Amino acid sequence: MKLGKVVQLIVCVVAAGVMVSGCKNKEEAPPAPAQQAQPAPSAQPAPAAQSGALFIVKFGPESTTAGQVFNAQPSGESALWVTAENIPTKTVIVFNNTNLKSFVGKDGKLITAIVPKNMYEKPGSYPLFLLDTETNAKSNEVVFSVK
Repeated sequence: MKLGKVVQLIVCVVAAGVMVSGCKNKEEAPPAPAQQAQPAPSAQPAPAAQSGALFIVKFGPESTTAGQVFNAQPSGESALWVTAENIPTKTVIVFNNTNLKSFVGKDGKLITAIVPKNMYEKPGSYPLFLLDTETNAKSNEVVFSVK
């Protein structure tokens, strides 16, 4: 095999990502793939995201010290934020079984709420979830810790 043919073969292999038998000279391009490769099953979105169910992706802060203001707002109050996908406008943050007055972002991916001081005065682990007050659909539950 001549050096030119070896270089041509390497170019064909690199261009196609795999060896293509139809690549004979530099004027020919490798054939286009028949279809796009599908991502591995582990790369697929979580089932909750696929079904449109409320699912807390992230929240914060995740903890505080008893009685100490966290994520301080201009009013001096504490606030929580939660990210999720497709949050309905009638959704609230439920903190330790109490619906908080909540504000859903315009993009439907962020919800925030002021947390009254009496709710984090004592140490403990407090459940937190989202509730669509229109359908009563609940998200997964996470835990806010007060130390």
